[in-house]
Amino acid sequence: MRSINWPVLIASIALSFTLWFVVSAQNRSINYVQLEVQIDGLDQDLVYVKDKPRSISVMVRGNPAGIRGLVDDNARAVVQLDQAKMGVSSYSVRVVPDRLRQLLVDQNPTVSIELEPIETREVTVSVETSGKLSDNRYVLEDILSTPSKVEVRGPKSQIKDATRVMAVIDLTSVEPNRAIPYTVNVQIQNAAGANIEYALATPSTVSITPTFAPAPIEFPAFVSLDLKSVKAADGFEIVGYTTQPEQVTVYGTSLNVARVGTVRTAPILASQIRETQTIEVPLVTPRGVSVRPRTVRVTIEVRPKAAFGVPPVQPPVSNDGNTADPGTRGGTVPEAPVRNVPN
Repeated sequence: MRSINWPVLIASIALSFTLWFVVSAQNRSINYVQLEVQIDGLDQDLVYVKDKPRSISVMVRGNPAGIRGLVDDNARAVVQLDQAKMGVSSYSVRVVPDRLRQLLVDQNPTVSIELEPIETREVTVSVETSGKLSDNRYVLEDILSTPSKVEVRGPKSQIKDATRVMAVIDLTSVEPNRAIPYTVNVQIQNAAGANIEYALATPSTVSITPTFAPAPIEFPAFVSLDLKSVKAADGFEIVGYTTQPEQVTVYGTSLNVARVGTVRTAPILASQIRETQTIEVPLVTPRGVSVRPRTVRVTIEVRPKAAFGVPPVQPPVSNDGNTADPGTRGGTVPEAPVRNVPN
């Protein structure tokens, strides 16, 4: 019978006990792992997740190497929201995979999630332009969006601020003679013009149809005075008129501008005049054109009548309201000759 080597036996038993203790301690060690939070069972057409944590830290007990292998194997924290409530609530978390869940120290982890309803509203499309037409023979006359309204959908807290849907068309890429509409993406904005991030427009694009008109031309035209209501007071006489400016700029389409000879003032309302005065008078805009400036200053020159026996001087008025002599336009009317009156 062989003798027992007691020192070796005792050392072996001690080593085995030590290894068992170390392995047992590792298998019972506490570790913290980060798991991505995922939502399941939520009707995203009706409910919006306003706030949720990206991840959750859970405490597990086990061998660190084995835990790392489980975490790397698509581990995650799943929140079931098929019975969700609006507002802020606490929801239970299900750890996946099951082998990792069995190692949880806290078997009922939870997360706080805020939900709000999805709402829909109809908003009118606003069309704006950027840039300039490359063809200066035309100007933009009108612009049409089809459809004129779109459906805006998103979280209640953001949809309430969606006051306009903006479509911007760049005129530098527009051709005046093109018959096909332009497709433009829309942007949902609040009253301050900032884009609303979590909102969708249906449709997300609109068809923009611009219309054009020939570019306007400019033409100078003389001012014609309407003097029918201008009268001097007894004992005084009107000796001349001065118009500032004498000419104004008429602009519009070439056909309409060509029809304009003069630009008439509104009736000049001045009666019982006793001294020279200046009146600002609006111009009557000819049909189909515009005028610049829109008013003129008319100075009416008045003086006391001559001595007894001298006939009063009133400037003759032409059919258009100005003095008959073209040479007196903007100036004074020549005085009438003084006649001798017999005693």
